[in-house]
Amino acid sequence: MFPSSAGLVCDESVAQIAPAAMGAVVAETVEPVEPAWLRRGQIPSLNGLRAISIVMVLVAHLCHQGQLVPHEGRWGYIGYLGRLGVDMFFVISGFLITLLLLREQDRHQGISLKQFYLRRTFRILPAYVCLLMGIALLCSLGSITLTKADWVGALTYTVSFVHKPNWDIGHIWSLSVEEHFYLLWPVAVYFAPRRAWMGAVTAIAVTPGTRWLIQNHVPYLDDGYCSLTRMDTIAVGCCLAYLVYLRSFRQMMNMFCLSRIWKNASFGLVLP
Repeated sequence: MFPSSAGLVCDESVAQIAPAAMGAVVAETVEPVEPAWLRRGQIPSLNGLRAISIVMVLVAHLCHQGQLVPHEGRWGYIGYLGRLGVDMFFVISGFLITLLLLREQDRHQGISLKQFYLRRTFRILPAYVCLLMGIALLCSLGSITLTKADWVGALTYTVSFVHKPNWDIGHIWSLSVEEHFYLLWPVAVYFAPRRAWMGAVTAIAVTPGTRWLIQNHVPYLDDGYCSLTRMDTIAVGCCLAYLVYLRSFRQMMNMFCLSRIWKNASFGLVLP
């Protein structure tokens, strides 16, 4: 028996459609192009995210002072934006610093701790010295009053360990946390560039227990501001930097963004 003409037409149609379908599958599974910012240059949107986090902190401080909206009552929850803003800034900081260290490791097969600390010093210290001089001037004029513990914390980047610091320097706690991170993390990446992420994962896992311990058994430390209880958010940023360096992670994220699950979820968020 010979195949019917209808069968031949069907076979030809399948033969024409199959390559197109295969091309679509290949197009969706092709490996994503490495982002241009991974090895050098600025990261798009990073400054925008920083600005958002800073605005959230400023709004929270204004609420705390009662200058924007009442600190208590129906609008009191706006004050919690500050915590979210600081957490965002910490994640960004951990991501950026780790990415810079990994870039240097790739380019030079090593990291210069001396250059890193010099860059951080000239980036932070001039503005910080001006701040301390302004605080000293206000103290001499009698506008504010600081205790000895306040001054020790401010001069040694340890305000995050000071028990109930004066409000005028209390906000320096976040800078203290950052400085402790700058002091320890580059050393970890220097000695173990491929395995330092394990330390970040450990910090994420251990910090909740440390927070509970300080909250319940160490009354002279504030679990909301102590460096030991705030390293988890910075560590999240460190882990994200290591992940974007993994080709397999970028490919997985590319496949997820192209998947129907993600498209349907996005469509559902747009439509009511």
